[in-house]
Amino acid sequence: HLLIWRGAHPDDADRALPKAKGRTAARREGLTKAQLNVFLDAVQTCPDPARSVLLLLPFTGLRIAEAANVRKQGRAPGCLWVFAGVRGTPVTPDYIRKALKKALSGRSGMGHVTPHTLRHTFASNLAAQDVGLRRIQALLGHASIASTERYVHPTTAQLQDDVNRLDRADPVKKDG
Repeated sequence: HLLIWRGAHPDDADRALPKAKGRTAARREGLTKAQLNVFLDAVQTCPDPARSVLLLLPFTGLRIAEAANVRKQGRAPGCLWVFAGVRGTPVTPDYIRKALKKALSGRSGMGHVTPHTLRHTFASNLAAQDVGLRRIQALLGHASIASTERYVHPTTAQLQDDVNRLDRADPVKKDG
């Protein structure tokens, strides 16, 4: 962050830092605002109930299986599932994944987007709005704060803004 604060381009700063050796954990990123807009446009082509589930995920943080298995309230006759598949059974996560893959095929700049990417998008967007990590933990249903920390990814722009706050802060007054 110091290199960026001193004017280095983020890519140059990244290349200047030593890389960790050995196997590193995969870090999943959420979608940027531009990617989220492409996603929202793309899933309009999906058939229901896949479209409804996919539109729900980035704004709720639900896991795909949680969304697929939402039950209707009360003892309504007929189907028990909000998102029903064939023969009144719940829609399957695999069906939703296939619909997402088909909708995003040929869309540039999207990378590998999965329903779980949308959960990361939800968490990262909350963090960008200064929602505290403990509240994000509660919304995601994590038992451990360490799990939640893997979901929150500050952008380079957010980090730059944090560093720029030092420039706007009152200077330290020295005695003497």
